[in-house]
Amino acid sequence: MGYYGPQINTWSATLNFRGELMNGTLFDKNTDGIPKVYNNISQAISIYKQAWVQAFAPTIINIQGQDRRFEGLLPKGLQKGDKISFISPSYYTFDQTEYTAGSEKVTVPKNTPVVYTIDLVAIGAATSN
Repeated sequence: MGYYGPQINTWSATLNFRGELMNGTLFDKNTDGIPKVYNNISQAISIYKQAWVQAFAPTIINIQGQDRRFEGLLPKGLQKGDKISFISPSYYTFDQTEYTAGSEKVTVPKNTPVVYTIDLVAIGAATSN
């Protein structure tokens, strides 16, 4: 089922991103000058969790003819060319787990809110599972 439920399709995304602790310490980012390509956004969601679902998803999603509130951050969800920064509470990110796999070799302690900046370069249909 995953974070986005069984009725919502996955997508691909090319983006620049930064993950920071609340004090501004960088813990993860794409390689400078080279946008990160996710052929299936579920790859990123498996790392960055529900926070990224809410960044990409619109506020309302129509499922089988019914509008359902989805709690996305933007009315239409992230669109090509959008750049957002947002604070995510720990329960939407790493929660009870320390995150140590970031590019900057900085540990995100469990129960720690983080700041994400996502600059969406391109978005499209998923090209892998």
